[in-house]
Amino acid sequence: MYWMLIELLHEHNNSYQFLTIVNKELTASDFGIEVEQLEQLINLMTEIGLIELDENKILSNRRVSDNLLKRKDISEKRRQARSNVNKCEEMLTIHDKEKKRKEDNTKEDLKEKRVKKEKALDAPIGSQASLIPLSQKIKPPKFNFGEEGKVLLTAEEHQKLEAQLGAEKLQSCISLLNDFIGSKKKDPYASHYHAIKKWVIEAVEAKKGNPRVGGGQLKPTAGMVNAIASDFSAQKFLEIGD
Repeated sequence: MYWMLIELLHEHNNSYQFLTIVNKELTASDFGIEVEQLEQLINLMTEIGLIELDENKILSNRRVSDNLLKRKDISEKRRQARSNVNKCEEMLTIHDKEKKRKEDNTKEDLKEKRVKKEKALDAPIGSQASLIPLSQKIKPPKFNFGEEGKVLLTAEEHQKLEAQLGAEKLQSCISLLNDFIGSKKKDPYASHYHAIKKWVIEAVEAKKGNPRVGGGQLKPTAGMVNAIASDFSAQKFLEIGD
């Protein structure tokens, strides 16, 4: 009977207003006893401290109260755990979305760079400068010319010189510069195209006109003097024997 009463208090949150006529009759009926027997049983349990009956005739029990507090605490911890799990899932979802967004942005950036690079390669030479940053400009390949292949010119540079000088004269210039570079331990020029424009053309023309000074040495022109003034080996190289 005691445990039936404890279960009843659990169902009513440890606060059961027992001493109403309706509750007495319902409780006695549930317990399968008479109302008088139920009253006697309640009085006995109250006297020996198994249950408490306050001034408002509300039944309660310390054990039930402790159990309810434990249940409440467990319920709160479970709720907090579920909340933490939900927060973790939300954070993971946000992290995954951010990661995907960065990956998508990276793909878009790479795609945009690839498209710009392809456009730059397809564009005319004069328009490439506006499409490609200076640090990323693609240098055209240089080809070897001369008997020993020491003269390096791009196809565009060779085409310009040939249009200016003609094929025969250009070949003479390339031959002279090839021999001169071959006489040096190290190639002194960053651009063979500019070297030809600076002094080799004049040197070839001077050789063809054969202006000499005493001793059979080639008489340098003003441009040749300016171009090789600091290079005595070049002066020696330009000597022409009889």
